[in-house]
Amino acid sequence: NLQFGLSLQQKADEMYPGLSRPLYFLERVYNENFTPCSLLVEFGTSGNTIEEARLTGRLFAEILIDILNES
Repeated sequence: NLQFGLSLQQKADEMYPGLSRPLYFLERVYNENFTPCSLLVEFGTSGNTIEEARLTGRLFAEILIDILNES
């Protein structure tokens, strides 16, 4: 999962510089810890509009498609 997340982060930086924040590593266990190539992805914060979060979701989809096509 770490490698997958880092690949997504790198591709995001290549395609849309500044779009994503750095990955955070916490001492918590979520569902993605039990499934290969799964991550918790959040779009926007309380400081973003719905439109901004939707745009980020669309851009993330393009990044994910690009990563999966490389596999």
